[in-house]
Amino acid sequence: MSALATRDRSPGRRPQSEGPSRELATGIAGTRESGAPSDHSAKSPSPSRSSSSDLAYELAHVVQGPATPAAQKPAVGLPHLFGLLGSGLYGGFDSTCAVLRTLGLLPAQRGVYWKGHPAPRHPTPCNTHPTAPHLMDPMIASGAKCRGVCGPDCAQSCRAEPDEHRCVPDSTGLRHHICVYQGVQNCGTHRGCRDHDACYDWCSEKGHNSLADGCHRWCDLGCVCDFGTLQCIGWALGKGPFDGRLRFYDESVSQIIGPFPGTCPTAALVVTARLRQYLDLKDPTAMLDMLARAPADERLHLSAAPAERDQLLATIGLPHRQTALAILADAPSWAVPSLDAATVHLADRAIQDQHRDVALSTLLVALRRRGTVDPRLAGFLYVGGAHAEDALTSFRLVQDPVTRARRAVPPVRVEIYDKAFVDTGWLFSTVMHEHVHVLQVLHGYPAREFRQGQQRSRFVERDEVESYLWEVEHAVGTGLIRHAAQLTDIGRRLTTHFTAMPGSLQARYRVRVRAALALVAQVAAGVPQLGIDDARRELVRTSRAIAELLSRRRGRDDAVDAQIEELRHRRAKALVTVALVDNPALQVVGPGDPGTYRVATPDAAGGIRYLYGGISVGWHLAAASTSAHTLGGALRVGGQMAVAGTAIQGRVHPFPPDIDFDEHVHVVADDKEEAARRAARRIVAGVFRISTGPRPGRDDLEFRHLVAYPVGRGSTAMSLGQLQRPDGVSKLAKLIATLDGGNLNTFWRGFLADGRFINLTRVVFVTARRPDGSPLLTARGSADFNLAQLADPGAIPATPLARFAWDMCCDARRRARQGNWLKAAKRAYNYFSTIGDTPHMAALEPVFSRPEAEMEMYASVVEALRYALLEWDRDTPEPRTRILSATMARKQAENVAQKVLELLPDAGGGRGPHAIAEELRAIAGQFRGRDRWDNLEQAPWLAQRLQAVLKDIRRHVSASLEYRVRPVIEAPLAAACRHCGSRSGGGGP
Repeated sequence: MSALATRDRSPGRRPQSEGPSRELATGIAGTRESGAPSDHSAKSPSPSRSSSSDLAYELAHVVQGPATPAAQKPAVGLPHLFGLLGSGLYGGFDSTCAVLRTLGLLPAQRGVYWKGHPAPRHPTPCNTHPTAPHLMDPMIASGAKCRGVCGPDCAQSCRAEPDEHRCVPDSTGLRHHICVYQGVQNCGTHRGCRDHDACYDWCSEKGHNSLADGCHRWCDLGCVCDFGTLQCIGWALGKGPFDGRLRFYDESVSQIIGPFPGTCPTAALVVTARLRQYLDLKDPTAMLDMLARAPADERLHLSAAPAERDQLLATIGLPHRQTALAILADAPSWAVPSLDAATVHLADRAIQDQHRDVALSTLLVALRRRGTVDPRLAGFLYVGGAHAEDALTSFRLVQDPVTRARRAVPPVRVEIYDKAFVDTGWLFSTVMHEHVHVLQVLHGYPAREFRQGQQRSRFVERDEVESYLWEVEHAVGTGLIRHAAQLTDIGRRLTTHFTAMPGSLQARYRVRVRAALALVAQVAAGVPQLGIDDARRELVRTSRAIAELLSRRRGRDDAVDAQIEELRHRRAKALVTVALVDNPALQVVGPGDPGTYRVATPDAAGGIRYLYGGISVGWHLAAASTSAHTLGGALRVGGQMAVAGTAIQGRVHPFPPDIDFDEHVHVVADDKEEAARRAARRIVAGVFRISTGPRPGRDDLEFRHLVAYPVGRGSTAMSLGQLQRPDGVSKLAKLIATLDGGNLNTFWRGFLADGRFINLTRVVFVTARRPDGSPLLTARGSADFNLAQLADPGAIPATPLARFAWDMCCDARRRARQGNWLKAAKRAYNYFSTIGDTPHMAALEPVFSRPEAEMEMYASVVEALRYALLEWDRDTPEPRTRILSATMARKQAENVAQKVLELLPDAGGGRGPHAIAEELRAIAGQFRGRDRWDNLEQAPWLAQRLQAVLKDIRRHVSASLEYRVRPVIEAPLAAACRHCGSRSGGGGP
């Protein structure tokens, strides 16, 4: 590729820099057509004469070259000039080209020719590597892609190639990264195409932005003069001949993995030695087994060594090649898409060899690693011998002495029998069937479901229906969708248990059961079903359409939003399929989009509760901190309580820094003022229950202040002291009455179950109606996209997808401009997830598992300590803490200092991690207690020092993540929401 870029650089030619060659076809057609002047030229006065000096003057003006002898003449408009050229004034193209060549005015003669691909706008270890493919989108002024390719952008001459892995050194030379180049294209090129792209890009850089302007037509003429009209048109259509190939990759969906210790040559030696161990096995199946058991880093480095990888694949042989490639890529299994290929291969091998305990252990390791099953809740074990069932869950229910409700005590015992080991898909489905039972018994049952100490049979049947529904609804992920006999067996069992329930219970499940049995019947009849690959392709296709519509959203919100809702409706089945495959822990409550879905999460007592959300939330929902229910229950003032933010995206965010709560408070009243007073009384009572009185209401939570955010007006804060005044409720009521769709943010601080002291936010939305149902107060929200409810909300109303996507996109761009790359990545991920852009989601997900993301968990502790030391937060007084002692504050600071040394990368500039840790310890040494309970004394000067520490930590975090995040989010977000700040949207959620 580099030879192509450097050869034939004679002054008479210009290689190409980049540019949509469809412009070439348009420009040439405009020059060749009837010969009539363009619209602009028709408006220009006809000159009394034209000469080569006039022509020289005009082209010199365009290319900003040296002045000609005619430089003092009045300019003739370029469109008019080319109209004259097209009319044949100079005897057609041949004579025109001869004049331009004689005068030295062809693009190449003016130095406008291909000089190589544009340098990366934002260099990274991957896009600057000398053997890397070129950037598909170099983000240049023209906006064109695949520069140097014959045809428009990445044209029909391009062919897709597999992803590439490459080892590249980091800036220190002591470590290395693995670059994963994705979306690789191999495209035809020719010097004429390269030169033409270079000329188009030059025009765009000079401010000529129309394909019909004189500068672009000059580029077209340059191609015609050098290669002929028909050849240039052929290139514009993506046809040959080509003099070489250029390779490109899509940086926005690619990954930079690492850094890893050691240099690339050292890593290559390790890979070579490891390859010899593979080859010594001789048996291809044994090699596959070894590859599947290998650590992910080993497989990654094998992929980055093409010669060794190809030798291994050749030895493994063609029959196993696709399995080996999937294992190397850590890709999902084709047979069981909810599991990775390595797990399925090893489990299948163990089943074939009758090593059933090994097969079960292999499956459970994978499920526990993903958080799908929790070993604290249940013990799964293989029990051989003759058994009528596939598996059995055993438990002992314990009765609550007050409520008489009953639930099991973990761990629950689950026995898996021989009949479950048909294949890995059937075993997986069986394990998850029993896992649903585990969650049921740990969640518990109300007293009314029991008679004489035994659970009534109708409720036993209900539990079986729920488990069998999981198996049918997850049939794509388990692979049962491809096995009609297996799925038919599940359908038969589901029917048996469903018909054994009374009608009142059947009504609750009828919609889901009918859909499940219809699916079973279709599969049995051989009717093709939507597979996971087709579902993912549909999501990608609709995400591109949604992004394109968003880019035109300014000034036509209603029309664009309606079109996006149509796309949302069309993609619903694909989204549900993908979400259920990606998240086996997800249970259906009500199907569809948004529908209602739930995931189990442990509570502080060792039992199970559920988080509920729409399908967009459920896609990434995982077990949350026990604090979600503990603190959420404490904060609740009778409304519908929910959790927001990364705390409910555990499938992709293993390090949520905090927990954000939302509460929807609804009241019924005769008028708006009374409704506001009722809501205010409930909110103030909730604050007083925790943060007033001689002793704190809780030792893990306290109130700071609240702020009202009405729509279209400035915010208003109220401190704890203001709420305690006699007119506190009435003042808050006035704020609520004027929210006009806005919300209250109540700010708290407390301790999470993991021991961290952090700030907490509960956003309160107040709605009200009259007894006749007419609205008094309304609130805006996007619960179907960003909230997980702590209790079953029933039907979750759909809100506009475009609005939430727009808010996330705009806020991601704002955070990026501020240099907060971790927060920008989180907002961008929400945007990509909302529109269904799975390639960009996959490119961002590794960022959230990095040490920088974990460090942010502890940066939030520094922030909370800082606020505990402040006397004022801007114009609002901060209450003195009654739950954080000086001793505990010192322990919190010491824990952060240790994490700084362990996790924080040194991005250079300013204080490094060691200096930051020492400063934290020095500040903590000055923490003082103010009373006999050792409650931390406020010290604003220490808060200022903590603010500097916090800034340093986040500077290192952001600087370390920028080159991983910016390439993924910059171009897609700029294209979709470039009009942020217009009347169609705001800058953030």
